[in-house]
Amino acid sequence: MGPVTRRTKRTLAAYSETGSVSLQVVALFARAHEATRRGRNAAAEGHLREALAAMRAAKLVDVPGCRNDFMARVLADALRLGIEKDYVVSLIRQRNLPPPRDAPDLETWPWPVRIHTLGRFSALHDGMPLATGPPGGARPIELLKALIALGGRDVDETKLAQQLWPAAEGDRAHRCLKVNVHRLRRLLDEPCVVWGEGRLSLDSRCVWIDVWALERVLGTLEIALRARCFEDIAVLSATALALNRGEFLRDDANPWALATRARLRAKFLRILGAAAEVLRASGHTSEALRCYEKALEVDPIAERFFQGLMRCHLDLGQRSDGLAVYQRCRETLAREFKLAPSAKTESLHTALLSN
Repeated sequence: MGPVTRRTKRTLAAYSETGSVSLQVVALFARAHEATRRGRNAAAEGHLREALAAMRAAKLVDVPGCRNDFMARVLADALRLGIEKDYVVSLIRQRNLPPPRDAPDLETWPWPVRIHTLGRFSALHDGMPLATGPPGGARPIELLKALIALGGRDVDETKLAQQLWPAAEGDRAHRCLKVNVHRLRRLLDEPCVVWGEGRLSLDSRCVWIDVWALERVLGTLEIALRARCFEDIAVLSATALALNRGEFLRDDANPWALATRARLRAKFLRILGAAAEVLRASGHTSEALRCYEKALEVDPIAERFFQGLMRCHLDLGQRSDGLAVYQRCRETLAREFKLAPSAKTESLHTALLSN
């Protein structure tokens, strides 16, 4: 179902007058889709709430006229807005719907496999912790971590085997890889792990990984920064802050984990710092302040982020908070580098004192 034409609107109005719950739901879904397309989010939310409440009351699962791809988009919108969440999840599972193409990272979608790597490692299969089990249960989990660290898609099998079994002689590393891919497929379900033509991938249609979601949001945020789309920058920055719950595989000292951790950290700080500057300059000071606070969590010795935070407090008239940030900056620089704050930081300090 695409954009709602005048003819379609007349048809939907006729549906609504029939008294059929299914037809009324079709009409409401179509109106919600049109409202979303036009940026009328409040109207879209109202139509979705009414439609899903009617479906739940009538115990509907299938709605005539709603293809799976359209239904997936509608239900994804409902999950984003927190509407009838339990019922929506049950509909997705009963209809076995894949996520819509434009929402591959929607965390609230009931993914068969959900993996967290930021701040902690956890892997859930249908909502339950992954059971490793004997024998050698830890090796497929290590394979999973290495696969994710190397990108998770089209990873060269030889590179993966060498990373995991560097001391193996001959083709022993490849045999070990084959055994552990088999074990991993049993843990996740076979369709989740794709192996062919010398490359290994996790299928994004059934596997959600927080680091994939974060990287895609950061990429979209970078595009929004170039286009100076201030509302998108604010929303995407907030999403990036929520997704980044800590260091990538923080307890893992393997080379692949260390390299990805450093790369992701640098990327996050670069894009988040740019977003904070744009947000503050465009008057979104509170949003900028949250970005600077998160940046300092990730890099607690970066003077430029202390400066940004001080500017935000200065703009907001929060003198005491700004002075507390200055003191923290001064103590951090003295402890870590035996240095005093720069002239730029001291200038901000003076401005806060006179504010």
